[in-house]
Amino acid sequence: MIKKIKILLLKSLFTALFLFIITTNINAQMPLTYNEAQRLSNLAFLEIRSENYEAALGIFNRAISQGFLNRESEANFYYYRSQVHLEINRIQYALSDILHSISLFNNFAPYYKHLAATYDRMERYFDALQAINVAIILDSQKIEYYWIRSLVYSKLQEYERAIEDANYILQLEPNHRGALNSKAFCYWRLQNLNEALIYINQAINIMPDNRVDYRLRGGINRDLGNYENAINDFTHAIELNINDASVYRERGLLFRRAGRHQAAINDFTLALQLEPNNLLLYKHRSETYIITGNYRAAYDDLNEFIRRIGDERLQREFQELFAPDLEQLIHLKEFLETRFP
Repeated sequence: MIKKIKILLLKSLFTALFLFIITTNINAQMPLTYNEAQRLSNLAFLEIRSENYEAALGIFNRAISQGFLNRESEANFYYYRSQVHLEINRIQYALSDILHSISLFNNFAPYYKHLAATYDRMERYFDALQAINVAIILDSQKIEYYWIRSLVYSKLQEYERAIEDANYILQLEPNHRGALNSKAFCYWRLQNLNEALIYINQAINIMPDNRVDYRLRGGINRDLGNYENAINDFTHAIELNINDASVYRERGLLFRRAGRHQAAINDFTLALQLEPNNLLLYKHRSETYIITGNYRAAYDDLNEFIRRIGDERLQREFQELFAPDLEQLIHLKEFLETRFP
């Protein structure tokens, strides 16, 4: 009797274990319902807002591997994951995911907007233009899409078309800062500097704390010969973002033009701290050291500049010419002009 009871208990245990394994596998493979997908996406968005991008990717990966009951949810999750990939500069993954979204659901304008942004990051501007054109076809009322197209046109150097899109936006929304900036940039590139200054001033009046606008106005003022105004604009841009090496470089060149050589050297040094592999910065700083008579520092910078180019013959020639007498660096301009015409 006891033996029979043990056998029955063992059978019951095996049955329960088998059912548990089967149920677990079924649950693991069951596609997500719409509500379950929404719950997971909300969790992922919380991680994104906290800039926990890897945690967000983990949630999206888990959901995608489990599958979905409808194509729209699947398309959205690939779209969400693509946005995270683009945010952390995994551009090829971003492109793969957004193309998959479009293959599942090809009539949703935001997908094409994101595809345009991805191509833009890849500097594939013609592809970006095609993508944003599709977005406009699908949703012609979205002003943002015309602004994006204006920016893409400007990168393709189709400035007149970029201005047309900006004008269309400004008819509907006269205080659209982005459209004003786009017009200013295009007129600057077309060398219509006074028009460019008018529109960038309007953009700054609307949003006085946008570093991109001050940087653009600095370039416009520089080309107009308003050097002090340009220095002030670049200074304001730096105050709004201290980590942009290119603005330090621009201001440094203007300081040198104005005879403020130590200020120029300081700016080139700050820029080099941010971009230590930028060869032009070594050249700019060395030329400024020569003006101040600091030939040792100039020699060190130029030697580093030539070393990083990787031309051993040129480096030997440079050292043979100038190392014995550093004051000969006063003739450096001629040396550079003949070697780097």
